[in-house]
Amino acid sequence: MAKSVVKVKHLGLISTGKFIAVFCFIYMLVVLGIMAVVFGVFMLLSMLLGLGVGGKDALLGLVMAGGFSLATFAFMAVVMIILYPIIGFVAGVILAFVFNTVAKLSGGLSFDAEIDGK
Repeated sequence: MAKSVVKVKHLGLISTGKFIAVFCFIYMLVVLGIMAVVFGVFMLLSMLLGLGVGGKDALLGLVMAGGFSLATFAFMAVVMIILYPIIGFVAGVILAFVFNTVAKLSGGLSFDAEIDGK
């Protein structure tokens, strides 16, 4: 493998925005998956506690509250899956613009890379 120095002088605005939007989408899916597991465990424990403490009436109240919480969670999940990549795209475009401006003033960003020879 040959070592060489690579210098980045420009990032594409749209390509950086798309990359960060996809990254944010995948990240939000992982976060929502973890939140769904935590939410499920919390609701199960709450229902078991309600059944043990207050009987049927308390359990019914917890089921109703759980249904409302589940609907709220589902709505927020849909909103976040839509908004987070949009915000990520805008942030990526701004990041690329700032990087390009700084790279133009400073001469770019150098780093070492190992390149497989062909």
